[in-house]
Amino acid sequence: MLASHFLVRGERNRLHWDKECAQSLFKFGRWIFVSTVLTFFAGEADRIIYGKTISLALLGIYNIADQLASLPTQAIIRIAGPVTFSVYSRVHDRSTSLSSVFAKVRAPLLIIAGWAITGLIVTGPGIIRLLFDPRYEAAVGFSNYSSSTPGSRSSKQPTGRLCSL
Repeated sequence: MLASHFLVRGERNRLHWDKECAQSLFKFGRWIFVSTVLTFFAGEADRIIYGKTISLALLGIYNIADQLASLPTQAIIRIAGPVTFSVYSRVHDRSTSLSSVFAKVRAPLLIIAGWAITGLIVTGPGIIRLLFDPRYEAAVGFSNYSSSTPGSRSSKQPTGRLCSL
């Protein structure tokens, strides 16, 4: 590959800094950076607040319950994300109405998410009791709360994907 730069005749490719393009990228990137920082802090606000107000042991128990509560959302995002984006790209290629396809894709995903979260609320205490020793019994209450509370990690992710489905 290195030899191709010397053997090919004609104009040589060199690094070049285009000031106008750089300004455009940084101007656009600034808003992405601000959005990313705000999204991060919104997604981690519970841990920041609890980290200052509860003991480290209780924070660990909360973290276990919170991770369990986020399982349905993570599974749906991993499975449905690539599928929905490919469907949306096909709609764009066919010049079909995106809103009608969006509604058709969104409805089954929300039903599956609802069933998954309901299943977690029902089975969560048993899962925690099966996987962890009695010291972590408090995670049962946190798990049910985290799974059923709107705006928790089970109903949104830092990327906000499930809420936007």
